[in-house]
Amino acid sequence: MRHLLPRVALTCMLLWASSVSAQAVLKAALFEVAPYAQREGGELRGLYVDLVRELGASAGVQVEIALMPFARVPHALAQGEVELTIGFSTDALAAVSRPLGPVVWVESLVVMRPGSSATDLPQLQGALIGRARGGCQDLAQRVDLHLRLTDVSSFESALRMLALGRLDGLCLTRDVLHHYSAMASIERHRLGAEILVGQRPAMLYVRNDLAPDMVAKLRVALAKRRPIKLE
Repeated sequence: MRHLLPRVALTCMLLWASSVSAQAVLKAALFEVAPYAQREGGELRGLYVDLVRELGASAGVQVEIALMPFARVPHALAQGEVELTIGFSTDALAAVSRPLGPVVWVESLVVMRPGSSATDLPQLQGALIGRARGGCQDLAQRVDLHLRLTDVSSFESALRMLALGRLDGLCLTRDVLHHYSAMASIERHRLGAEILVGQRPAMLYVRNDLAPDMVAKLRVALAKRRPIKLE
């Protein structure tokens, strides 16, 4: 019996350490879109990647990050594959997670096709506007404009469609516009006016059933920093 006690104690300690280690890791899903979250040379880079790691470190946990398409993020949260994300408010996210607060404020805008005379939101009446699937909720809520919103497969291809006049406009953030217009080799003069929709917060979302103590740690971590405002 005396020989068994050290082994039992060691086994208990290993099980406890394993449990603590498992609880100290959170999985995050991020929408794969530059310049916020992307893979470069086998490494994850981008503003959201840095922020989610910073928040995890402040909360005392390690964060494992998976990049995925926009529409896949809510599904991953609902299935328990991940615990958190950073993103804009959507109906799909609201159904499976809850926001803890803003992390970044960005400029949401519509860039128009070449030759369009539209320069403000009221002039978008009935326009065909491209967007990431389920995105641009601030624009979608403008039911008075009777917009025809269509989902695009990628911003790079959508900008090419816009330059060819196959869309009336494209809804995106200013950072995404600058990045993907360069990727698509589309000079600014080939597109129409930029119409500002407004400032949008990218929020830290956590799964609805995340443990209360972990939610509390993330709230504290979020409260320690002021949201970044991108011009």
